[in-house]
Amino acid sequence: MKFTTRTNMKNSYKEIAEKLAGLDHIVILPHVNMDGDALGSSSALCVALKSMGKNAVIVTDEATPANLDFLARNLIVSQPDFRPEMAIMVDCSGMNRIPGREEIFETAPVKAVIDHHGVTGEQPNFDFGRIEPDSAATGEMIELLIEAMNVEIDLPMAEGIFTAITTDTGNFQHANTTARTHEMAAQLHRVSGFNCKKISNLIYNRNSLRSIRLHSLVMSSIQLFGEDKVAVAAVTQEMLRETGCELSEAEGFVQDIMSVDGIEVGCLLKEAEPAVIRCSLRSRSHINVAEVAGALGGGGHVLAAGCRIRKPLDEAKSIITEKLVEQVEKDQ
Repeated sequence: MKFTTRTNMKNSYKEIAEKLAGLDHIVILPHVNMDGDALGSSSALCVALKSMGKNAVIVTDEATPANLDFLARNLIVSQPDFRPEMAIMVDCSGMNRIPGREEIFETAPVKAVIDHHGVTGEQPNFDFGRIEPDSAATGEMIELLIEAMNVEIDLPMAEGIFTAITTDTGNFQHANTTARTHEMAAQLHRVSGFNCKKISNLIYNRNSLRSIRLHSLVMSSIQLFGEDKVAVAAVTQEMLRETGCELSEAEGFVQDIMSVDGIEVGCLLKEAEPAVIRCSLRSRSHINVAEVAGALGGGGHVLAAGCRIRKPLDEAKSIITEKLVEQVEKDQ
């Protein structure tokens, strides 16, 4: 099935595919704090490039989230052992989203971006790429790019793309889910060996007992603000010590905050360090959390965004809560 695209920035998939065909050494740079879309999309693209005989790797020095470990497939390195001809940012387009790897991107002869987020932050000067905010996930874009590369999608590629799509749409619950999203996911079901139940269990149903205990502590911290329209919870270093969890094990908790009846916006504050707070923001309908994140140096979508505040937790909480309440009042 041929799918139509709706937003075009910079290059067509055919143009990107033609450029990739003429190169042999390619590095893929997913955004920091990899989620299912970043790693799923990167994994699928890397496997596709390798199937064409390319020397391709995913470059990151961070640990793979436990629920996404099946996507690693020995594709990830902390530094490439070759001089790349192209560096591709995947699921991001700002230099602030690839900390520690800026030089790899900046020194690559050809720079590319594949992303579905709106343009925020310090933008790289890229040669090839596509930013398509209408896509529900970068995984949708990767599926179209692989099609343009004339590569048949195999099982590892299908699993990566499906992971990207299901996680970035909240398992097909978010407002960004479209008919095309379902059609593209349906195509993956036709790949030999693809098992939706297996992949969904790997992603969603492998919680350790310690992470469940952490979840309980975080949910107990929820507070409501702005006439009960804004829900805010926190993952503290003390909680991590008490449960023995890593911060990455709180990935996805923000979605459970959104289950609170009557709220419009949810926020999860993650204390990465005593004065480094990662903020995950979600909106139920039309409240633009990307505007809040952007004002604090982050970015994302209207309904899902994030930023980092270099303040102690209490200060960061006050800052983000005030801005979210203001945004709800503005957008109502």
